[in-house]
Amino acid sequence: MPAKKIRIGINGFGRIGSVLLRALLMEKYDLDLVAVNTIGSPDISDFAHQFKYDSVYGRAPFMVNGAEPQKGGEIGRL
Repeated sequence: MPAKKIRIGINGFGRIGSVLLRALLMEKYDLDLVAVNTIGSPDISDFAHQFKYDSVYGRAPFMVNGAEPQKGGEIGRL
């Protein structure tokens, strides 16, 4: 039986949450990100900008493109 991937969620998309997502994307961990929970309005373009330009870690070394939220703001792409 093949091993199942570990499914994780990020609770908060501030400094730590965005750095965790960056590490997941850059290091190719065998994890599935299934959710990001954060407070406030789900403005995907703001989250994308915050994720792309970090004052400590610099600009993301990959393309970040914010898209409009889907299903009433519950689901979106970053």
